[in-house]
Amino acid sequence: PCSGAFAVVVTSAERARALPHPPVYVLGVGGPASRREGIWNADDDITLQGVAANSYTVSVNAGPAVLFVGSNAVTLNGLSGDDDLDVDVNVASLAVAITVKGGLPTASGGDILTVTGVDGAAGDAPTFTPTDFDAGTVVTAGVTITFDEVELVDYDGEADDETLTIDGTIADDVFRYVPAATADAGSVQVS
Repeated sequence: PCSGAFAVVVTSAERARALPHPPVYVLGVGGPASRREGIWNADDDITLQGVAANSYTVSVNAGPAVLFVGSNAVTLNGLSGDDDLDVDVNVASLAVAITVKGGLPTASGGDILTVTGVDGAAGDAPTFTPTDFDAGTVVTAGVTITFDEVELVDYDGEADDETLTIDGTIADDVFRYVPAATADAGSVQVS
């Protein structure tokens, strides 16, 4: 597949009984003309937005948003390049397990995962848990986003006066907080 692909696995018991195995849908950008233009493993923008329980849209590189209904798991795969992977939970009842794989970065900065909670929901309870220098989980509004090969994670609380919890690892961690100009901004580095 080309850079900017994602896969959706439908695992409901009813669908699994009707089919020999759960289907996997893969959508990517590009075609013969695009491949010749060299967008393979390029810097991609992949956006997932929750719309209802087990329903979300995904768009790749400003392409059309494809709606998935009845899905409880999705993997966003950036492959190589410095990818922007945006996950907007958007609804408290999303109930979708989200996996983000950034892939190998280029030299200019790496993959960025931006997670946005539910607007107006002060109960998002965002928690960031690193499991390696480029892997971990972000849980917000009950949705778990598991990521790997991602160099930067950004959480957008949408000015909902939330408290972001950052868990340490079993190692001796160093937390570095750099405040920004406003009370709801800044950065934290865990090493």
